[in-house]
Amino acid sequence: MASEFTYYCPRCQIGRLHQETATYLRLYRGLLVAAPDTPAHVCDVCGYQEFDQSAMRDILMLTSFDDDDDDIEVEEPARPKSGTTVDSPENAPPRKNL
Repeated sequence: MASEFTYYCPRCQIGRLHQETATYLRLYRGLLVAAPDTPAHVCDVCGYQEFDQSAMRDILMLTSFDDDDDDIEVEEPARPKSGTTVDSPENAPPRKNL
């Protein structure tokens, strides 16, 4: 019998969660965040993962930043020049008279 504390998986209700390491991989504000070897509890049946709370606090501190920071450059999306939309009469296809 293993001496570590295990409990039943909240997803499958069959497997048991065991302490392992897993890669934390999430999309955060358009950026891919990957943290390999993050402490987690992993189900031995379905593979469900619950990451360690202290590790999640550390990841949250790394990904949290002020929105007022000028360090991050965001490209503006390409937009058509004003007055050149398809809906303007000069850009509309010619009408056929029936």
